[in-house]
Amino acid sequence: MMWPFNRKTSKNTFTPPSLDEIKKRARILVIDDNDFAYEPLFKRDGYTVEKWDDIQSLEKLENNFYDLILLDIQGVGQAESEEEGFGILKHIRSQSPAQIVIAFSNADWSLKYQQFFDLADRKLAKSQDYVEFKRTVDELLAQRFNPEFYINKIENLGTLSSSEKTRIIEAARSSMIIGDVTPTKNSTKGLSKEDAQLVIAVIQTAIAVMTI
Repeated sequence: MMWPFNRKTSKNTFTPPSLDEIKKRARILVIDDNDFAYEPLFKRDGYTVEKWDDIQSLEKLENNFYDLILLDIQGVGQAESEEEGFGILKHIRSQSPAQIVIAFSNADWSLKYQQFFDLADRKLAKSQDYVEFKRTVDELLAQRFNPEFYINKIENLGTLSSSEKTRIIEAARSSMIIGDVTPTKNSTKGLSKEDAQLVIAVIQTAIAVMTI
């Protein structure tokens, strides 16, 4: 099902899918070296949840295979990064800025980890109850299936000027309407290679999740 945009204007007339529709499509990944206590409850409530005790595939983390990732801050990714979960999240952000990641841990919320949590879309303590986990997951999944989420990702790229953002956002809306990244690619001419790759990655992700 394609997102219902108004093709006569650049303004979208998006009608969000229901939570039940999102659940049928969404893939959730939990990366935690300990058991995830709420996995049975999420599965009971109709979510598709996969659990890794450690990093099994960087490629799946880079290419938006999962709609939402719950990533532990400690005890995972030690083979890939000295910074463990923090290093994994930095890598995800560098490859796929639109990937939704919830950072969660038993660790204290100290300043030592502030940079990690700033990179995440949301943070949760393992001590929080299932209702709070579910509410947060539902909210972020709804964003995942809303085109404005991807526009906001572009707007938050601090290295772009106002005129560049305006040009790219207009092209990004066109790309999402037609399901083709070409207008966005054309709009990135003149940007640094890194900025262009980030913008294109965001819109490629948006197009990839158009069908639920």
